[in-house]
Amino acid sequence: MKKIILASQSIDRGELLRRCNLKFEILVSNIDEGHYKQKITDPVQLVKTLAEVKALKAKSMLKDKPKEALIIAADTIVEYQGNVIGKPKNREQAFQPLKI
Repeated sequence: MKKIILASQSIDRGELLRRCNLKFEILVSNIDEGHYKQKITDPVQLVKTLAEVKALKAKSMLKDKPKEALIIAADTIVEYQGNVIGKPKNREQAFQPLKI
């Protein structure tokens, strides 16, 4: 069986793998998401690109036989009326874009 690598700090993604009784290792890529958010305006393309970049970064971090590992990478964004909404710093910022 291949080694499973989760390229994410997400508590929820880790919990999902634990619920499936899978043994996995976490490798955090720490990519500069802002760099991609400035260049890619399409929300679907942005989330795909971020996941791919995280997976490739995790692969580059594997010192021993990266081809023998299954890397799981994902990203989540919030889109409202075609615009990507960044992660809010507080409750007020979370509701601000949704106010009519």
